[in-house]
Amino acid sequence: MENLLNLFSDDEIKKYFILKNYQENEIIFDEDEDSHTLYIVSDGDVVIEKATNREKTEFKDLAIISRGSFLGEMAVFENSKRTARARALNNVSLFEITKEDFLGLIKSNPEMLARILILIIKTLSSRIAHTSEELTLLYDISKELSEEHRDEKEFISSVIDEISLYFPEWDIEGYYYNPYNEEFEKIKELDDKLNAKINPDGYSSSRWIDNRTYIMQIKMKEKIAASLIFISKKELLKNEINDFTTIFNTIFHIVSNGIEKTRNNREAYLLAKLRQKKGEL
Repeated sequence: MENLLNLFSDDEIKKYFILKNYQENEIIFDEDEDSHTLYIVSDGDVVIEKATNREKTEFKDLAIISRGSFLGEMAVFENSKRTARARALNNVSLFEITKEDFLGLIKSNPEMLARILILIIKTLSSRIAHTSEELTLLYDISKELSEEHRDEKEFISSVIDEISLYFPEWDIEGYYYNPYNEEFEKIKELDDKLNAKINPDGYSSSRWIDNRTYIMQIKMKEKIAASLIFISKKELLKNEINDFTTIFNTIFHIVSNGIEKTRNNREAYLLAKLRQKKGEL
């Protein structure tokens, strides 16, 4: 599919843009800033994130934008504030164009407007579909938090069943770390034909292992309590990996909270049973 970088094969168009470089973790624009610039990613990755507290010290990743895609598009269509911030996930090169220069480009090359708008509309449609699916997934697996689970294995198994409805082209494996024998126990596997034979103990944090496999490490008090391994039936493109990364981040927070709640429920239940036994003596 064509991307906006193809525009720069035309030198007349290229002169309207400025190429800028940003270092890893550098803020490209901040939430609530005035917006007046459209950005096209030439190289690297940009994370779009939204503040989750008033102090703006904690953030949730909304999307990862990579080579050939764009961000800050509303700047050239309306006068508004940025609704999220953009941060360089690694060293990034961006083609930048101000609203004023964008309008100048359209006036000098009117046929370019349709080409640009088609690319922007296709990308925005894809992003909206992705966001809608993530919100539905978030709602469905969040329902597990309202259940009074007292067993972490049971909770993880139930969550995988919910997640699998949205991941028909994936195998999902679930592991629980047993502190008594200090081993990971496999508690769920949807498709044994895709078994990657991955040892969860070999990874200290969540990450992509390759372009088909993602391991999610759930920690409690800095120690891994459970692992979810997602194995795609096909190799993924960079933009697909970006989309799934944001979804996995959402799943991670829900599952982490669920395991913590389940563990607290179990401890409260055992404590109540102990008190009951003492009362019977």
